[in-house]
Amino acid sequence: MNLYKITLLAHIVSAVIWVGGMFFAHVILRPSLMDVDTAVRLSIWKKVFKKFFYWVWISVFTILITGYGIVFLIYGGLSGIQGRMHIYIMLAAGTVMSFIYFYIYFVPFQKFLAALSSHNNQIAAYQQGIMRKLVFFNLLLGIFIFISVYILR
Repeated sequence: MNLYKITLLAHIVSAVIWVGGMFFAHVILRPSLMDVDTAVRLSIWKKVFKKFFYWVWISVFTILITGYGIVFLIYGGLSGIQGRMHIYIMLAAGTVMSFIYFYIYFVPFQKFLAALSSHNNQIAAYQQGIMRKLVFFNLLLGIFIFISVYILR
């Protein structure tokens, strides 16, 4: 297996972990927890987010390193991907997704944790709502990338 295939495989697996995790959290876990007491639900989300964000950090860095690595090492830079619209879409949307994730982690997630530490479930739930909306937007971007690559490749 050559370097390109290994790099592409790491890129795809990382994208599947990230986007699949967002799908699971938003479409399956969230609705399943709606009937659970608020304090218990927020405690579950705290555990879920900590484990999920660990894997997202690995995925985001892997995606960025492998994605930009392929562009610059395989294609010789941005000029080498002319006519490959799916790569432009991945670069743009993936970079936006990464910045949204950084924002989620460093702003509402930290406020969520601080609110839970001070036993302020109302603020924790509010911050979780912000994260939910941003995760949903990132989920849509991730699905858009998968569809774009499939159609345009």
